Amino acid sequence: MWARPIEMILGFWLLASPLVFGTNVIGGPGAAAFDHATGLLVVVLALLSLSKRTGWAHFLTLAVAAVLVLPSYLTAYPAPAYIQNRIAVGLVLTIFAIIPNNVEQTTEAMQKYYGKES
Repeated sequence: MWARPIEMILGFWLLASPLVFGTNVIGGPGAAAFDHATGLLVVVLALLSLSKRTGWAHFLTLAVAAVLVLPSYLTAYPAPAYIQNRIAVGLVLTIFAIIPNNVEQTTEAMQKYYGKES
């Protein structure tokens, strides 16, 4: 369950990053709105993932990460800082989105195996 709070932190970072990188000045208000929308979506999906009913929602974060990373590679080189930020956040989100919610729990096979040793 520890991956979901990290996803929320990354979402809040996306919400704050236009202020840090001056995205309104460099990329225009549309670029800042894109960061705000994706950041809000990441936070909502991470919150939904905390529930047992919607625990699968963290897989939708993979789609958000793809939207952050893939179009960013089409920009001119060298990419501005806010584009590099999107790529970095998207790649880190990809890593954390594939981590299951119950990663702390041991499987039945592990319990049987380690139960025999003790």
